[in-house]
Amino acid sequence: MSRVHWVELRPRDPATAGLVTLRFAGGARERSYFREENGQHYKAGLVAAPRFAARIGYGRDGFTGQTVPQASRIQIAPAQADVFEGLAGYFWKDAEITIDAGPENASSFPRLFTGTVVGDSITDGVFSFTIADLSSRLDKPVCTRRFAGNGGIEGGEEAEGRTKRRSWGFVFNVEGRLLDPANSIYEFGDPAFPLSSFSALRDKGRGGPFTVLAWQGSIAATFAALQASTPAQGGGVVAPSIACAKWWTEPSGPLTADFVGTPGTGGSMSTAALIDAISSSFSGPGVTNRAAAIALRPAAAGIHVGDETTTGAQLIDRLALGSSLVWVAAPEGVIRLFPWSFDNGGAAVLQGQFIGRERAYAPHYRRRVGFQANNRRHSESEIAESIRYDDGVLAEDLRPAEPEATNGAVIPTPGSDAVGNVKNELGVVRNPGELLNSEIRLDPAGRLTYRPLPDVHPSSWAGSRCPISARSAKRRCAAPRTTSIRWRAR
Repeated sequence: MSRVHWVELRPRDPATAGLVTLRFAGGARERSYFREENGQHYKAGLVAAPRFAARIGYGRDGFTGQTVPQASRIQIAPAQADVFEGLAGYFWKDAEITIDAGPENASSFPRLFTGTVVGDSITDGVFSFTIADLSSRLDKPVCTRRFAGNGGIEGGEEAEGRTKRRSWGFVFNVEGRLLDPANSIYEFGDPAFPLSSFSALRDKGRGGPFTVLAWQGSIAATFAALQASTPAQGGGVVAPSIACAKWWTEPSGPLTADFVGTPGTGGSMSTAALIDAISSSFSGPGVTNRAAAIALRPAAAGIHVGDETTTGAQLIDRLALGSSLVWVAAPEGVIRLFPWSFDNGGAAVLQGQFIGRERAYAPHYRRRVGFQANNRRHSESEIAESIRYDDGVLAEDLRPAEPEATNGAVIPTPGSDAVGNVKNELGVVRNPGELLNSEIRLDPAGRLTYRPLPDVHPSSWAGSRCPISARSAKRRCAAPRTTSIRWRAR
């Protein structure tokens, strides 16, 4: 029994700018090309059955996260000359196409492919189409806008030509970029795409209090209100509706923030909901098993992009990979998410024909994942002196110093019989005089450590003790009693 393919195309007519529906079929031996299922007539002309190919990236360290769209090439050669001429007159770029297929005697034909035309050509009386699934709509850059640098929300000359960034979900430690130097206002994304909320604002890693400026009816009005605002000392004012924040003064280091960008579909911040929202922003396919995928990977995720080369598909690749998911464009024109697992019995098997292999890699047993990235790694000099003591208290939390906080502390004069009350971590009273012959170091964990220097056996002369040899003592320590003596450890 032969297999019939039903092709429906919707190009645009340049004369009217409207869409035109065209139907072609091929593969039948005994039946006509009238399709009882939808009551439509199809024209003969499909040269051969389409053969589709897709690619899921896999490298030496496992899945790379790259999913290449399902693609094919079909050829149509209608017998009527007027039909062929009509095909040549249409605009085919991004035209919708669906292909259904099944046995010739079937009463219904399931969907084999949903996609768009990405290229067309005519050769020797044959019209050829290169087609790809709907995920090809995601092969466009995410960030396509730049700051003009002509003042206001477009920033000053230092912002001219700067890419307007985008964020989805929970993102952490995103660096603000100076937008209005005179008012110490920083941007964290494209003002045309509001952030949901801010959760932290930090100068050099040190968090400060902030107030939220509500939407003022327009971007310009909100920005003007932010300029006129007065942040509290050591803090700021945030305006999530325009993706900006104002710091109380010029920051001493990088000004970074944690915030929620564009939420996922339904307000969820899970990977599946974010993928669905990103695809929708490109008019791409929706995630058909979103609820099941959310249940599978419910944790809040997020992603931030600040360059003009990352595409929507690459953004979804990164999100899926970080949550150990694989995404594929299904024939029905939707996205399906599958988990990848080391448990052969726990993951679905992807079906296909003519499966090939380009190269082989050695087995591996672990894979690093991540869905809450640190978007700004600070160098040591960019981190505030926020030392955490053993009891969990930050040094900055003890500031400012409290007057008379050390009243009652006794530090006896070295050599006196007075007893001090300065104790070590074991509760033992220590003589501060020990510090005169010790080494104090700041370890990588931020703790001051004390280590006595090796013992020395000083020689004495004229009642004074000098840690030097007896011969040199007479020469170097023979001095009036009113002259100070320089002590050296040998």
